[in-house]
Amino acid sequence: MRALVAALLVVSLTGCTTYHSKIEFTEPSISPSPDPPSPEGECGPANVLRAMAVKPVGTAIAENPNLSLLGAALKRANALKSLDRAPALTLFAPTNKAFERLPAAERSDQKTMMHILEKHIVTWRLSPDQLPGKHATLGRTELNVQKKAGSVAIDGVATVMCSNVQTKNAVVYIIDAVLGN
Repeated sequence: MRALVAALLVVSLTGCTTYHSKIEFTEPSISPSPDPPSPEGECGPANVLRAMAVKPVGTAIAENPNLSLLGAALKRANALKSLDRAPALTLFAPTNKAFERLPAAERSDQKTMMHILEKHIVTWRLSPDQLPGKHATLGRTELNVQKKAGSVAIDGVATVMCSNVQTKNAVVYIIDAVLGN
């Protein structure tokens, strides 16, 4: 099963290379969501967020202490290396607090976690301006992203806490809830 999921991830990600050739890469930046401000350090230490810009997304997530449960889930699903090799992604990354709200049985079930994690990955980079709208995920679901009153909501269940966190091959939006649960 792990090999199949990894193969699907690689096939899904490599199918989008035509689109990626048009992407211009800019100076890495971190933009906290304007309203309401996230609690100090909720997205990770500032030095860790800055260091994420030079690392591929799987490695960067695994090294952020505030995203360690996501990193561990990706590792258990054998998805870290596939994410690191992907040409360009958008990852909606739930914080540790968001993962802690999931029932333990769901967190420990590899198949369930892979199904949930795929709903957090869009197979191209979404800039903050491109974020509002509907976006297909690797899990073949659709995310509905809306800007309201200065904040960004995903499917009405999660709010973006830190936006536009750049990694070597992805843009990360740190969110306060697990999607598709």
